[in-house]
Amino acid sequence: MKYIIAFLLITFILPSISAKDTPQKSKSKKVIPSGKYLIKSGMIAMEGMTKGSRTMTTLFFDDYGTKEMTETIGEMSGIPINSRIITADGYTYNLDLEKNTGTKQSSATAGPSSGIDFSKINDKMMIDLGLTKSGVATILERVCDVWTMDMPRMKMKGKYYVWKNIPLKSEVEVNGLTVEMHVVAIDENPKLPASTFEPPVSMEIEERK
Repeated sequence: MKYIIAFLLITFILPSISAKDTPQKSKSKKVIPSGKYLIKSGMIAMEGMTKGSRTMTTLFFDDYGTKEMTETIGEMSGIPINSRIITADGYTYNLDLEKNTGTKQSSATAGPSSGIDFSKINDKMMIDLGLTKSGVATILERVCDVWTMDMPRMKMKGKYYVWKNIPLKSEVEVNGLTVEMHVVAIDENPKLPASTFEPPVSMEIEERK
């Protein structure tokens, strides 16, 4: 289930440097990434389970998440799944590799391609989504913030374990149906080929407005 998360502006204030007659050493400034995630690139492999059905979902991203591709392989209720969602260069692609078809749409009109964007959480969103921080936990030697969600109006509740804005584990219940996801492998800052964020050349793509 997808929820539209409002955009949070982040402002950086840079210290001014006064010019003097004698040469001055420039002060190094810490560059804070402005993307969705807090590492430049990554590969996060997740195993999902619901009602006995299993899926493997792998997130690939670059440029701090301005480019990302989510690939899901498995089955749901006996139906095979082999899909990709790509967000890059202002477009979102939804691709069905089983049928070799897909759609292309401006990311501005397509809406979010995944669940909660933890890089954009503010006080209002925490209230709207029923989110609270409930501590920390370590998963695969990485310290995660634990977020608890409770949305009675949507009959939805859950828990997320978030590292560098990336959920490494989630347990979500919607209308009595429980969906669990947990990380099985992490690769930090890999060099990903440009083709990772491009649809297959032979695929039939329908452009939507």
